[in-house]
Amino acid sequence: MSQPSLGAKVVNPSGEVFTGNLDAQTYLVADSPVVQFFDDTADTLILGEPFAETFNFQPHFIEHFAPFRFVYLAPKPTPRE
Repeated sequence: MSQPSLGAKVVNPSGEVFTGNLDAQTYLVADSPVVQFFDDTADTLILGEPFAETFNFQPHFIEHFAPFRFVYLAPKPTPRE
């Protein structure tokens, strides 16, 4: 069984636009999604901020969406744990 959309939460960090971290629910929809394993001999991933390298992020797969549709709901304050 498949879902009609993929839900994902994003965090909008504090900065010039937001005075605190905010969470936003997003939904991704595509007519023809394709998932493949990440192959570091053929695929390249560059994270824009230098500090991101400290997380030692290791991708496992890549998703391709065509056509890509994206819904971004209004952000809300990030709950504190």
